[in-house]
Amino acid sequence: MPQKAEFMIFAADCIGNVANCLYPHTARVIDQKTFRLAISRDHVCAEYRGGYRSEANFIKSDCLPMDCDNDHSDSPTDWKTPQDVATVFPGVPFAYSYSRNHMKPKSGKAPRPKFHCYFLITEISEAKQYAYLKKAAFLAFPFFDSQALDAARFIFGTENTEVGFIEGDTRLDAFLRDSCADISESHFPNVKDRQVCSETSRIIPEGQRNSTLNRFSLQMLMKYGDTPEVWAAVAERNEREAKPPLEDGELQTLFASAQRKYHSEIENRPDYIQPSEYVTQNFEWSEITPIDTLIPPELPLDCYPVTIGNFARALSEYTQTDPAMSGVILLGLLGTLFQNKISVVSVNGNVEQPSIYAVAIAPPAERKSEVIRHVVNPLNKFVNQYNMERRAEISRSKAERKLREKALAKAEKGDDTNALFRAQEALDSFKEIQPLTLVADDTTVEALISLMAENGERMLIASDEGGIFTHMKGRYKQNGDDTELYLKAYSGGRVSVHRKSREPDVLESPALSLCLAVQPFVVENSILDEENNGRGLTARFIYVCCEERAGKRRAISGEMPTEIVAKYEDSVKKCLSKTINSEAFLENDYSSVGLVHLSEDAREFAIQYFTVAERRIAGV
Repeated sequence: MPQKAEFMIFAADCIGNVANCLYPHTARVIDQKTFRLAISRDHVCAEYRGGYRSEANFIKSDCLPMDCDNDHSDSPTDWKTPQDVATVFPGVPFAYSYSRNHMKPKSGKAPRPKFHCYFLITEISEAKQYAYLKKAAFLAFPFFDSQALDAARFIFGTENTEVGFIEGDTRLDAFLRDSCADISESHFPNVKDRQVCSETSRIIPEGQRNSTLNRFSLQMLMKYGDTPEVWAAVAERNEREAKPPLEDGELQTLFASAQRKYHSEIENRPDYIQPSEYVTQNFEWSEITPIDTLIPPELPLDCYPVTIGNFARALSEYTQTDPAMSGVILLGLLGTLFQNKISVVSVNGNVEQPSIYAVAIAPPAERKSEVIRHVVNPLNKFVNQYNMERRAEISRSKAERKLREKALAKAEKGDDTNALFRAQEALDSFKEIQPLTLVADDTTVEALISLMAENGERMLIASDEGGIFTHMKGRYKQNGDDTELYLKAYSGGRVSVHRKSREPDVLESPALSLCLAVQPFVVENSILDEENNGRGLTARFIYVCCEERAGKRRAISGEMPTEIVAKYEDSVKKCLSKTINSEAFLENDYSSVGLVHLSEDAREFAIQYFTVAERRIAGV
């Protein structure tokens, strides 16, 4: 007997908050009214321990949510609807709702249907099985979002949206199990529950065919050389998986491009093993390490300046945290100290400013706040002392501006045009002395631009929360996006913001650094954001995954060594004093910054890493 999708949803107290991870409210969906109410706030479809969303806290779920944004094609005839989903999954009950960006322009793309499907499933109590089932659904309908297949995905709330129900008598997991003839053990751990269609059933939709087949061509050329068999493999995959297949001429042009890249950039590279040699080499493989137990290399604190390295170790010991947390956050601080003071000449001659976006990734209860506080403390001390010493000067400057504003107001009421012009010029030429600010936290982009304009076009954002990532996406703008500043301030690009109600803020050479310590899901959401990746924002960050120390700590950890702390704070103070009191800072003129050239060892290392990065970009 057909049944309607009835399932559980767990809702938050907020809407559109990517930094939220608490979903305390339980709702049972039984009809359109309860469904629309349940999804009016940010929500998840799984129960987590303590209501805290993470894969580690996964308890159970009887509903599988899937997203369809129709970003596979710009042709309206190719866009999918919930009815298309019902056709692919006949007899499977699910509910659907339209997302907050439904039929709205986004990322330069025309408005199109965007919706969520909530499939009824047999209750699952393992996060891995839940994620595998999402992958199976994606393989069956590759127009679902491939970046939303984990077990801790949340959905933005949408008020008063259109919803609907598709009735059926077969739960999604049963449908996938029964409909997949070729099941791969590697996709699902339990034989009786294998529900994942084989990778060979994957469809390459229009909009992804060129990039996928070009990457495949280059990979095949690297493995087997430029042979007729490689071309035959590419042509065969095009016929089997591309929907619709590329025309022969278009495929030949695509393959020729991969051939040129292979012969010009890869074939003669010293570290490239020719296919004929590769098969004859005897490799000795070490014991295989499971992916979930891989341990990243230690952060090389010995490469830091002695004072900074010693402070990082002492802070790690005092807070009982991974040394990598202190180390990476201190990198962000170093960027702040030398921004607009020096620039580095790269191996290809480009001049790069030392803006460092440093992120320490650690779960809750890892004392992120304590580490941030100690690292930033000397900056706050310097700012407080600096402003205290100039308190009278700052007050007089504020009073002078008020006097000039009053003079202008008085002149505007009179009939003397020359007096009005003089009053306006006097106000325009006056530069008010503002209190010094070097560190910001939960700051909107507009406020950040104003702060930078008043403080030598430089700033450090230090935070132990993920709100900064929300600000980047324009929390206070409808359909807004504020990544522009973070993109330009990383490389010193000019920023100009014009507003109706005030004078424009212009940053000629902005320099921004970040010291962030956030939870894994915050970074996960940022990395999986298609726009962040497409615009290069994600690649600007230095990420360090910190080892968990909770549960292994001592009750008493001792005191921070006073000598090490004093040297660290004194070094930071001296660097700031030279910069803040310089004419370049006071006049916002950084045309004559010092240039740092790489040593021979550093240059050689940079060249090697450049090759690694290029291969990653090419997908090989």
